[in-house]
Amino acid sequence: MVRPVTRIALRELERTQSLVVFEAEIPSTPVPVVLTYRTRTGAVPAVDGITVGAFDREHTEVEIPACTRERRLELRVEREALPTSGLPSGKGFAWWLMLARSHPEPAASLGFAPAIGGVRSPRAVEQGVVLWGHSHLDVAWLWTYAQTRRKAIRTFANTLALFERDRTFSFVQSQPQLYEFVAQDDPELFARVRCAVRDGRLDPDVAAMWVEPDCNVPSGESLLRQMLYANRFCVEAFGVEPQIAWLPDSFGFARTLPTLLAHARIRYFATTKLQWNDTTRFPYAQFRWRGPDGSEITSALIDSYDGGPDPRRVAIARARAEPLVVGYGDGGGGPTLRHLELGERIGAWQRPREWFERLDAGRSDLPVHDDELYLEYHRGVYTTHHDMKSHNAALERALDAAEERVAWCIAVRAPSDVVARLREALERAWKIVLRNQFHDVLPGTSIHAVYDDARAEYGQAHELVAGVTAATRSILPRAPRLERVVERIEPAIEDDEFIFESALLRARVGSNGAITELSAAGGANACAQVNLLAAYRDRPRKWDAWNIDAGYKKKRIS
Repeated sequence: MVRPVTRIALRELERTQSLVVFEAEIPSTPVPVVLTYRTRTGAVPAVDGITVGAFDREHTEVEIPACTRERRLELRVEREALPTSGLPSGKGFAWWLMLARSHPEPAASLGFAPAIGGVRSPRAVEQGVVLWGHSHLDVAWLWTYAQTRRKAIRTFANTLALFERDRTFSFVQSQPQLYEFVAQDDPELFARVRCAVRDGRLDPDVAAMWVEPDCNVPSGESLLRQMLYANRFCVEAFGVEPQIAWLPDSFGFARTLPTLLAHARIRYFATTKLQWNDTTRFPYAQFRWRGPDGSEITSALIDSYDGGPDPRRVAIARARAEPLVVGYGDGGGGPTLRHLELGERIGAWQRPREWFERLDAGRSDLPVHDDELYLEYHRGVYTTHHDMKSHNAALERALDAAEERVAWCIAVRAPSDVVARLREALERAWKIVLRNQFHDVLPGTSIHAVYDDARAEYGQAHELVAGVTAATRSILPRAPRLERVVERIEPAIEDDEFIFESALLRARVGSNGAITELSAAGGANACAQVNLLAAYRDRPRKWDAWNIDAGYKKKRIS
């Protein structure tokens, strides 16, 4: 059926560096209507001050209810943004075209038409695929934290609008940091998010970590804090203890992660990233992941997290006996109404915990993986943007020392209001550290503007920790200061090499910095050559901030 579409002119109210704000009047209507707006950047419509949905490249319609009076529409349009999904892996024509189309002039009108079709209700599908509604949203990557805050609002607004169109649809969203952004920027929208969680439609059970962090560079204490802060937020905001470590896009996982997850009472783990391996195919779709202490987490390697229920993705999900994750992502967005229409033909929407509980019931039949989950692809992320790694490590150590001092303040019965202020400052610093452990920030794979923000945030965190440390000095008794005596050993020079020798250790170091001998006093040499510094051309075929190609050794330049 063809709907008669009326165009409504938009009046520009404001233009900032980030947004163009329009307004218009929506005429009274006895039936629900659909607003249509096309944008490649993103836009949020609010009717009488209430956010009603979102527009982006994939989402062009928002339905609003009938009303017998005229209503005021405000439309906030991004001036510049990249698509939510389908982003190219490196430089070239596709990248150039995407950038060229990333800042169009916003359209100054939108469509207005009667809604067609009713609300879908549950229906049985024989041997259907399990569907998980989802939208991956990088907390920072090719966009800044400020842009992510607006992407989060659009993603949640789109999801709530889809709930009104389909009673069967449910949706999962990870990262309590995103929920907190929405709570701060649009409290009314967040109140509706909380209602959707209470009704079982929006599921934060996958929000077991504050962000989706890198899981190799942060300390074990940091990863536990990711879980602690996430758990506390979800319990306080939703009454839910998240059970699923949802890390679809992180770049590999330390062997100790199952132990940490089990310690935090998190039972399940899911990723997709090992499907990117360029050398060895990971053998299991579902498995028990065992940590060094014997802890086991029921785990799933899902094929992909982005896209609709197209025949190829459906066939893969069936073959692997796994859920189909439906919705556009990377830059947020989520499922579309078309995805919901296709989804009801092939399966049913389900909460992830239900699927994991069924998987866990047969855990004795699952294979065991007793090692790290090493991603054989993004091997270059451990050296890219070394300043981010340095700040992270320095703050991890400083926070540990500052927290010990605050604990001593509690032990000597410092005033409770003073301790509360110190704890609040440390929490603010921890949130900065946790946010910047996101898997595209700490590994060094974001745009320059993200690192400008991250450096400023790290500066704030250093100041907060230093302030706490200084405050504790005025509270705690001072111990006598002991001078540390350091013995300086001058090297002997032999054949253009430097020999360092003490009562405990002997080392031989070449003029190029390479260590050719290292032994305990009187013991055997423990190395042939280490610490040899060399430089290579760093121009991988794809993902230039991430990858080191296999033939890099052929391109040594020093």
